[in-house]
Amino acid sequence: MKHESRSTHFQFEDPVRFSPSVERLLPDEGRTIQGLIAVNRYINEKTFADGGHAIRSVHAKSHGILQGYLEVQPDLPSNLAQALFATPGRYPVVMRFRQFQETFSMTAFLCRVD
Repeated sequence: MKHESRSTHFQFEDPVRFSPSVERLLPDEGRTIQGLIAVNRYINEKTFADGGHAIRSVHAKSHGILQGYLEVQPDLPSNLAQALFATPGRYPVVMRFRQFQETFSMTAFLCRVD
C-alpha cells in the first residue's frame, strides 16, 4: 500500500515490519564503528585546536537540539506498531532538528531514545 506525504513529490511504501532477520550485522561492524568514531574525534579535535573554540567541523548547517519525550500512542495501525512503537508509552529523547530544503523542518530530525 502506498501513502502520499504532505508533499506531492513523494509516495512512501508501507514500512518494513521489523524482525531479527531484517538486520544483518557484518563481522567487522564493531571495528568499522570504532574507526568512524576515531576519524570524527580526530576531525573535531583538529577543528577545535585550529579555531580555538568548538565549531562544526564538517558540512555546516543550521540545526537545533532539544530534550523532551516521545509518546507512543496506543492506537497505531498494525503496520506502524512495531519495535519501539509496538508498546504505548512515554520515552525520554534528545532530538536534533536541521534545516531541510531551505526551510526549518520538524520532519528532518535525528532522535536518541533512552
